[in-house]
Amino acid sequence: MLKLFRKKGLTKKILWVIAVLIILSFALGYSVSRYSNPTRTNVVAGKVFGQTIRLKEFQSYLLAARDQTLLTYGVEAEKFLPYIDMNNEAWTRILLIKEAERRGVKALDREVISYIGHIPAFQRDGEFDKQLYKSILAHVFRRDAREFEEAIRDQIKIGKLLQTSVGRVSVSEQTIREEYIKRNRKLQAGYVLIDPKPLAKDISASDADLQTYYDAHRDTFKTSDTINAQYVKLAINEKMPSAEHQKLNQTAQAVYQKATASGDLAAAAKELNLELKETGLFSMDTPNLETGWSLELLSQSFDAKPGTVLAPSVSPTGITVAKIIDHQPASVQPFDKVKEQVRERLLLDKATVIAKQKAIDIRAALAKTPSAEGKTDFAAATRNLGYTPKETPFFAVGDYIPEIGLSEDFNTAAETASEKNPLSDVVITAKGPVILWYEAVQPIDEKKFEEVKKDFALTLYREESSKAVNSVVKEIRARAKLESYLDKKTVNKNKS
Repeated sequence: MLKLFRKKGLTKKILWVIAVLIILSFALGYSVSRYSNPTRTNVVAGKVFGQTIRLKEFQSYLLAARDQTLLTYGVEAEKFLPYIDMNNEAWTRILLIKEAERRGVKALDREVISYIGHIPAFQRDGEFDKQLYKSILAHVFRRDAREFEEAIRDQIKIGKLLQTSVGRVSVSEQTIREEYIKRNRKLQAGYVLIDPKPLAKDISASDADLQTYYDAHRDTFKTSDTINAQYVKLAINEKMPSAEHQKLNQTAQAVYQKATASGDLAAAAKELNLELKETGLFSMDTPNLETGWSLELLSQSFDAKPGTVLAPSVSPTGITVAKIIDHQPASVQPFDKVKEQVRERLLLDKATVIAKQKAIDIRAALAKTPSAEGKTDFAAATRNLGYTPKETPFFAVGDYIPEIGLSEDFNTAAETASEKNPLSDVVITAKGPVILWYEAVQPIDEKKFEEVKKDFALTLYREESSKAVNSVVKEIRARAKLESYLDKKTVNKNKS
C-alpha cells in the first residue's frame, strides 16, 4: 500500500457514511457480478484498436468505473445509479487508457499518493486517515489496495490525456457577457399561428389515396418491440440497515442462481416464499412504470431472448430478478387496422401544406405593411388580413410558450428578431406554421450579472471543457473501432 497514512480513528458520522456507501456498493456490484463467472473469463468481451479485450480484463475496468462512480457521487450515487450505463463507462475507460498508453502518458507514485490523499472520503478533519482508507477499501470498494491504487493511476493518466484538450479551452469576457444575456434576457413576441387542423375538415381522401399514403409511410405505422416478463422484486429504501441490505442481496442472488439453473423463476420464487409478478406486454416507449425497473434492466430486457433470466438489478426502490417470457418484435400494422389513422395523418399532412402556403402569403403581406414613426403595427395588420394575432408572455430561451409549446425554431426566430428587423420568416412548429415579430426585450439586471459573473464564468468554462472532452472521446472511439460482444450471441462464440 502506498505510504501516505497519517491519523487514525472513526467517528459515528464516518461509520454512518461507510454504512450508506456499503449499501450503494452492493447496488453497483450487480453490474460487475454479471461478468464475474470464472468459467467465462476467457470469453472475448470486445475489441478496441484491433486488440482483443477478454472478459477478465473488461471486469477490472468495470470495477474501476464502479469505484469512480462511488467517488464522484458518494452517498448520492443511489439517485444517479439507474441512469448510469456502467458497460459504456467501462468501455470509455478502456479506450482512454489504451490511447494514453499509446501516447506514452505516465502517472508517478507521488501523483497517485497525492490524488488519494486529497479524496474527501478518505479524510478526517481535513487530513488523510489510514484506518478510514483501509475500512472503506475493505467494506465499500471491496478491493485490494494495490488494485485500487493502480485504478487511480489509470484515472490520473486519463486526466492528463484529456487535459491536452481542456487546456485549450478559454472563455473571454465578451463570450461570458453574450452568453449570460442570451440565457437570461427575456423576450416578448407577437405572432400569428396558422393551425392546420381546422383546414383538414374541408379536405377529402379516397381509399386509393389512403392506400398510396400507407404504402409510402409504412414504417410510421410500425409497432414497437414489446416484451412480457416475470419478476421478483425485493423492496429497499435508503433508511434500511446495511445488514438487511446484505440479506436482500443474498436472497436476490439465490433467486437468480436457482432460476438460472432450472429456467423457472416461478418455482424459485415459490421455493423462497417470494411474490412473483408479471409485467404484461410493454415497449421501451411506454414502459410499465409500476415495476420501478432501472434503465439498465429495461435495456437488457429488450436485448434478451425469451427464457433468459436476467441478473439482479438495483433501482432506488428495490432489487429485481426478471425472466423474459415473451418478446414480440416490431411489425408494420395491416392497412385495415390503421385505416383511420392513415386518413387522419394524410388529411393533416395536406392541411399543413395549405397552412404553410397561407403563412407564406401572410408573411409577404405583413412585410409590405407601412410603418408609423418607425414602428409597424403587425398585430393590426394581421387582423386586417382576417387572422387573430397573439402575444407571448416574456420568456427566456428554452421556456415553454403557451399555445406554441417547446420550439427551438420559435426561440431562435424570437432571438433573431429586433427593432431594426422585426419580422421573422415562416417558422414551422408542432402546432403549425407561425410568423412572429419583435415586441419587446427585458434587459438583464446588470447588478445581478456582476454578482454572479464569476460563478457563471466557471459554469461556462466547465461546459466548454465538457464539450472538448466529449469531442476527444468521440474521436478516439471512432479511431478505436470499438466492437462490444457483451449481451450478444457473439459473446459465446469468441473464445480463443
